[in-house]
Amino acid sequence: MISIHIPKIHRTTIISRINNILLDIIETSYHAYYSSGTTKLEKLTYIMTRLDSAKFLITICWENKLIQNKQYEEISTRLNDLGKMLYGWRKDVERKIEQIKTPTK
Repeated sequence: MISIHIPKIHRTTIISRINNILLDIIETSYHAYYSSGTTKLEKLTYIMTRLDSAKFLITICWENKLIQNKQYEEISTRLNDLGKMLYGWRKDVERKIEQIKTPTK
């Protein structure tokens, strides 16, 4: 692991960026809940991409010792759980879209 000293202004910036991504995930989740079909699927895919971005930035924070090991472990566990829930939600939406495309006789 390469450790890089990050000045305080950049630490504030990266934490702010993570917070903005997480807020974007919450907001888009709300919109996805009330969407349907392919629009919902697109929103869920977008949310999962944003979640990956948050995980990446949090890992950078941990590698540069901006957050402690215990904090990183807790955050990672919660974000992984969220990822599993989103994956299940997306799979359910994909299944429903597929059922609409190929109706049973």
